[in-house]
Amino acid sequence: QPILVFFDGVCHLCQGTVKFILKRDRKRLFAFAPLQGETAKAYLNMTVDEAMAPESVIVWHQGKKLERSAAIFHIMRYLPGAWKLLSVFRFLPSFVSDPLYRLVARNRYRWFGRSESCMMPKPEWKEQFLP
Repeated sequence: QPILVFFDGVCHLCQGTVKFILKRDRKRLFAFAPLQGETAKAYLNMTVDEAMAPESVIVWHQGKKLERSAAIFHIMRYLPGAWKLLSVFRFLPSFVSDPLYRLVARNRYRWFGRSESCMMPKPEWKEQFLP
């Protein structure tokens, strides 16, 4: 079962993060779906307003839903090399790690920009994307 990463499909920072993961995911452990898409609606039971103003990356793995910094640290745990070491921060309580995450999430469009539509994956990555 893949590690399913739901991301804001129009956010440049989020798109860059997805590309970062894809370039390192040699074992193809990850699958991706935009929070604005059908897969997110099915898995996460989100309203249209929640999907259009997402403030979190969400990971769905082995029947568990992880959000914000917990999701990021979970992703790091499965990346190769030194990136895996960053997963040690998953032991921080969320009241310590989530404020920084929320600061970036609130300002991501202003700092990194946004697209008018969701990103289109490269052909070699297409099978890892869900609608």
